[in-house]
Amino acid sequence: MPAARRSVPSASSNGAEGEKQDRLRAVHTGPMTHEAATRRSIAASRLVYGALAAVIALSFVIEFTLLFSGSAGANATDAESLSVAVRLERLVSYFTIDSNLIVLVVAILLIVRPLRDGPVWQVIWLDALLSIIVTGLVYAIVLAPLVQRTGWTLVETIGFHYVSPWLTLAAWLVFGPRQQLRWSTLAWVFVWPVAWLVYTFVHGALRGWYPYPFLDVTRLGYGPAIRNSLLVLVLAAVLGVIVIVLDRRLPSLLGPVRHVPASPAPGPLGSAPLGSAPLGSAPLAPDPLGSTPREPAPRRGARVIR
Repeated sequence: MPAARRSVPSASSNGAEGEKQDRLRAVHTGPMTHEAATRRSIAASRLVYGALAAVIALSFVIEFTLLFSGSAGANATDAESLSVAVRLERLVSYFTIDSNLIVLVVAILLIVRPLRDGPVWQVIWLDALLSIIVTGLVYAIVLAPLVQRTGWTLVETIGFHYVSPWLTLAAWLVFGPRQQLRWSTLAWVFVWPVAWLVYTFVHGALRGWYPYPFLDVTRLGYGPAIRNSLLVLVLAAVLGVIVIVLDRRLPSLLGPVRHVPASPAPGPLGSAPLGSAPLGSAPLAPDPLGSTPREPAPRRGARVIR
């Protein structure tokens, strides 16, 4: 009785089967690898923004402690001779305090949801970024040579004027997310700085006090004071243009928030596109983190190749 001949798969069939296995492996492991990387980036961004929020919160604690104790803080040098109400009124009149407060709120919101987006959020986020950068630059160039800080006032000065501005900028450069900002956003960003300037000049005319020497109308007059304020606005506008250009060109760990995937590459010999769901299966479920769609749950009895 002749022995049964064992069929030996040809090299071409082995190659086709191996290619099929590679495609299936890419479909099943690729998205999960991307999702894991996204989760790690989100965790890292939460740590950085958590550190930023902690620094700003500590600086506020020091500022309010000095204020209520009657001591001079970094933003209230003549506090000893003033009532608590006047000290509070002057404290909230400082652009440094307002910009750091906005950054604190933004940092907390980014800890909760790092991939936050929306037209209102874009304005708030760009406001926070530009105002805190302007705070750091103006303090370092104009104000720092005029003051001498020691003790706790030095600690809060470092937090408000050095750590907060440059850590905010570094966090945005590293983590993004990108492709959020539009040119129309830049116009809305200037609503609150202009409102702050109007308040500063009206409040100064009524109270005879201005938060910064380069805006002090009593010493400089309205002409130089308004000119200085316009120079700061021009600086902010230039920075805004730079930020939007970088937002569209630089990569980041969190990538773009709004991402329209390209059409998938067709498979060999007219088969289903690579990475697409098998015929008759459920569509790929969107990932809540905004990364590549995840693999749907297999149907009962279906065999999943890993």
